[in-house]
Amino acid sequence: MKLKMSRLVLLDEISKANKIIDAKIINPELLGVHLEITNDAIIFLSSNGGVNWKATINKKTDPFLEIQEVGTLLIKGRYLIEVLRKIEENLVELSVVEENQLVIKTDKVRFSLQILNADDYPLIGFRENGVELKLNPSELRKGINQTIISIDEYNKKIIFTGMNLQGVSGDNFLKIFTTDGFRISTKNISLTTPLTEDVEFTLSFKLLGELIRLLDGCKELVIYLFEGYITFVFNQNSLLQTTLIEGKYPNVANAFPKSFPTTLKLGRTTFLKALNRANLTNEEGNTPVVVLDIDQERIELSSTSLEIGNYAETLTNFEFEGEPQKISFNIKYLLDAFRTFDHEEVVVGLISSVKPLEISSLKDEGIDTTLKQLVLPLSIG
Repeated sequence: MKLKMSRLVLLDEISKANKIIDAKIINPELLGVHLEITNDAIIFLSSNGGVNWKATINKKTDPFLEIQEVGTLLIKGRYLIEVLRKIEENLVELSVVEENQLVIKTDKVRFSLQILNADDYPLIGFRENGVELKLNPSELRKGINQTIISIDEYNKKIIFTGMNLQGVSGDNFLKIFTTDGFRISTKNISLTTPLTEDVEFTLSFKLLGELIRLLDGCKELVIYLFEGYITFVFNQNSLLQTTLIEGKYPNVANAFPKSFPTTLKLGRTTFLKALNRANLTNEEGNTPVVVLDIDQERIELSSTSLEIGNYAETLTNFEFEGEPQKISFNIKYLLDAFRTFDHEEVVVGLISSVKPLEISSLKDEGIDTTLKQLVLPLSIG
């Protein structure tokens, strides 16, 4: 095996593939990144046994690519990453010598790394068929960031450790749902083409972290759903495949109220600053409770920390409609929820001191229902 290519392209692809690998995995062959060098492309493979990664580099993605000899290579990615970061030249030459060493050369430097036996690497099949979903990558990434706050990664019920996505045949959007039992997030994300059938699937918390990273800068995204598997195709040349979380996700959509006795319209930034001032977190990191006493004249915020002291503040710049309310919350949940919104004006709906508060954003044309946050109150008593 022998080739020349851009150092930065190689570093980027090896880094992506290596991120998938789990250093604690039992199968030693899966500790390496597998490279298959053909006459016109390099195929990168990596896996942790549950998540599989595949990327293809050719002349379109790397104009400097020059394949002189085909072959296969299995190498521990982190060692190659360290070498590539130390090299300053743009072009690198890679060649396998004596079947157990990879030589990385430039005009000035030469490195030699031990490699694994590529013949021992397991055969990985990638599914690129089934129900096809085409999404805007940046919109999906934003939706994940706005709703991931409500996932309990360590919940004993596996279904609650993930993000649920649902769609109805004929619709041109998917609904995201997440919940940890104390709060619920929902967000609509648009599809490039309408759904041809109903879909519902749940993605793991760990996978969502990978997706946030991989979707950054992605221009084109296609998703395939097939018999408990999901395959993400990024920019037509990189694939991420994994199994879906099994089980029926609870119908959390019914938890969102249809009407509210009390409605507030207020500035997000002003309210966030007040919540931050109320956040009297002690040295143990315990989050305080904030009490909201609301009527048509003012919003009174108060919190108490036995180790630190008390806080009270009155806000008057808001619109009020309905009945007075007194309600208390875990302040972290409110802070997380308000931070997910982009628009300055938000709408807050309240029912009672024991019913959830709902937050949505306000646009020029009315209330934006594509993102909603539901937060369960605490008992004032």
